[in-house]
Amino acid sequence: MLAYIRGGDEVVVFSIDRLARNLRDLEDIIKEINGKDASVTFFSENLTFSGRDDAMSTLMLQMMGSFAQFERSMTLKRQAEGIAAAKAKRHTEPPPLKWSAPIVRKAEDQRWRLRDPCTVLT
Repeated sequence: MLAYIRGGDEVVVFSIDRLARNLRDLEDIIKEINGKDASVTFFSENLTFSGRDDAMSTLMLQMMGSFAQFERSMTLKRQAEGIAAAKAKRHTEPPPLKWSAPIVRKAEDQRWRLRDPCTVLT
């Protein structure tokens, strides 16, 4: 996308976290877009950065980018914990039995009875 941006373009992004995963990358991407004389608008946050931004816009960008980075790291942490818990559970508990002996015998009996097309199963 960055290669196709021209002067006067406006890049519209749904949310800050969709453009970059950390604050440093977010700032670098916005600087690159602004360096091409284009602007970036974040739909969810209702923020626009055009390169002529004031201190308040910079503060908002850094705060929102920091929150997005924090949320991403927390998501990755929870995901890793869930994977570890699933692996631990799989190795300590045997899988539950799906078929008990009486059910298997009944199924085998019904299978033999199905060979006779006139058999009605009960």
